[in-house]
Amino acid sequence: MKKKIILTFMLGICLPIVAQQVDEINLKEVEVKAARFVLKPDGRLIFPSDAQKNASTSGFSLINKLALPGIRVDETLRTVTSIRQEGTVQLRINGIIATKEELLSMEPKAVKSIHFIDQPGIRYGTDVAFVIDIRVQKAANGYVLGFDGVNSVTTYNGDNSFYYNANHNNSEIGVTYDFGYNDFRGERTDEAARYELVDGSLYTVQRNDETARNRYFGHCIQLKYNLADSASYVFQTRLSTAFSRMPDNNSVCQITTPTQSYKAFSEQKDKDFTPILDLYFFRDLGKHQSVTANMVGTFIRTDLESSYNEGAPYAYSVAGNSYSLIGEAIYENRLKPFLLSLGFNGSLKYTRNSYQKDVSLTDNLHHESVYCFAEIKGKLFGANYTADIGVSNQRYRQDENRYNYWLWRPKLTLSYPFLKVFNVKYDFEMSEHMSQMANISRAEIRQNSMEWTVGNPELRPYKRTSHTFSLDFEQPRISSGIKMEYRINSNCSMDKYVRTADNRFLYSKTNQQNINMLYVNNYTRWDMVPEKLSVMVFGGIYRFFNQGDDYRHYHTSYNYGANVQAYLNQWTITGYADNGWEFIEGEHLNRNHSTIYLSVSYRVGAFEIGLFCQHPFRKNPIMNSSKVLNRYLNKETFYRNSSFGNMISLNFAWKFTKGRQYKQMQRTMNNKDTDTGILK
Repeated sequence: MKKKIILTFMLGICLPIVAQQVDEINLKEVEVKAARFVLKPDGRLIFPSDAQKNASTSGFSLINKLALPGIRVDETLRTVTSIRQEGTVQLRINGIIATKEELLSMEPKAVKSIHFIDQPGIRYGTDVAFVIDIRVQKAANGYVLGFDGVNSVTTYNGDNSFYYNANHNNSEIGVTYDFGYNDFRGERTDEAARYELVDGSLYTVQRNDETARNRYFGHCIQLKYNLADSASYVFQTRLSTAFSRMPDNNSVCQITTPTQSYKAFSEQKDKDFTPILDLYFFRDLGKHQSVTANMVGTFIRTDLESSYNEGAPYAYSVAGNSYSLIGEAIYENRLKPFLLSLGFNGSLKYTRNSYQKDVSLTDNLHHESVYCFAEIKGKLFGANYTADIGVSNQRYRQDENRYNYWLWRPKLTLSYPFLKVFNVKYDFEMSEHMSQMANISRAEIRQNSMEWTVGNPELRPYKRTSHTFSLDFEQPRISSGIKMEYRINSNCSMDKYVRTADNRFLYSKTNQQNINMLYVNNYTRWDMVPEKLSVMVFGGIYRFFNQGDDYRHYHTSYNYGANVQAYLNQWTITGYADNGWEFIEGEHLNRNHSTIYLSVSYRVGAFEIGLFCQHPFRKNPIMNSSKVLNRYLNKETFYRNSSFGNMISLNFAWKFTKGRQYKQMQRTMNNKDTDTGILK
């Protein structure tokens, strides 16, 4: 009944608009200005307006101005995330995963289109919610030199990038350097816990931070060389190295129990060093055929020290090394009835984490994966279709623990346009997901006097099945879409709490029955004054079903928000707000609280100055909160950060170009590794 009501409401809004004058959408380059975007089977192809491109200084700035459904952009922290936290957001430039530095140094005026994929295919990997592929023209000659920096004036927080790219004929070289820092002193965590002991009595603990400090310093330098003839071949090599340091993060916590009150002290230091070599090759074989290959080698060195004193000292250190090699190759053949793609992806990873002091063990984790797939795309009886079939294998071993997991991974997408302004789409996918490497560690880490986090070397990958139905409406000035999805996670990684005979509460992950989700959401965008003022609103209802081995948890949440953008000559004004995101997973009910962003920027020539405000009129905002719903342990936690309250940041961007001429280029690979496998 609810589905009928929602569909009727959607049609009621859209049908009166259909009666208005509708221009034909022509995809020829000279006609493309008539359509803001074109619907595709896996998402939409967006053509940013001149006003949006002229008002943008970077890829982050341009993505923010597009107001994409389900996407939250933080220009201060340089992040693009899924509002509903349903997976990662892949950012690409001409088909390749893009680094933060590349998004900052790209030239928005050279952008041809943006492919926004809200139903990523199996070739994009696992746990990917959205893909944003920015297609730009490649410069044939000239150079660009620039700086883009965002620094807060109300707290110690900033990110500054310098970049230089030079092109000559088919060659391009690029150098970028990025420095980020923060020193937050306004973080506070308040926690109320109730433990049911073995004898049946209840034991309560109140934990309230009195002081806390969180510092971070990060450096990244990247060198890139590209040799490309857009008609026949592309070769690119990229070498980057990143070094980050958290020198002394500490807190003092006031702990209150029924019998006493005392203080606990915690401290953590962390250093990471990550060099990455990325090689890419594309070759046009002729006769509508092409092959692409990509290989990425990554080394991650981590040194961690952690201590906690709640009446008795507890400390551990970790020296970690992780080595990984990822390779991928894809063959494409543009046959007359359809596009055929055949692909292979393989990876090797070895992680050695040595724990010392109060935790004494060494994890040696070996992981290999193989994935092969075939995909066809075409059009039949007026309907667009994409059909994928793949098989994956995950292998893991750690001492006597090991698994060998195989899974068939089909995917089918069908879309059908009708009445010139509507498009209906159905998507089915079966995919593979695995927990973080840290969760299969053999380590046991103490969190406080009552709780421990324990790794589970017997944790296995699991299968996810999803059914998605969507209905989209599109006209040059207004667009709207409704989406419904039912997602089934079978035998998945879920929370497990164990109470021991000596009243210790152990938290780990185990494979249990299922976590399912059903949701319906809607977005609507209206260009009230073309090229001047646009408004986007969204909202959704979400229902969660968690069925563990010894618990059942159900929850309903609501998500809504709005985005307003105005372009007034050299001025750009943006406002964004949402009510946050609440979900239940296992025995944890989590909520990211409401967010408000305001920004105003002024651009003249090669310079732009911007002012950003986060959480206005909120002195000490709650960033997130959580509840533990276990029968033996009930706990409610609130995390606040006054450093983000009324946070004001200044953006200064300068970009100088000379002799830039453009030609098109595209590549289609994405491989990287960031998992250290350390349990904390």
